[in-house]
Amino acid sequence: MKQIEKRTEPIGFRRWLERANPDWKPSYDKLQSPQKGELH
Repeated sequence: MKQIEKRTEPIGFRRWLERANPDWKPSYDKLQSPQKGELH
């Protein structure tokens, strides 16, 4: 099994997650630039 080093999440990604509300839930399918680029 391959070892994966976890890093802290980027600030832009964290802010994107914090925008969640009853009408919108963050999901990877809805993830766009620049947050998607910060994760790869």
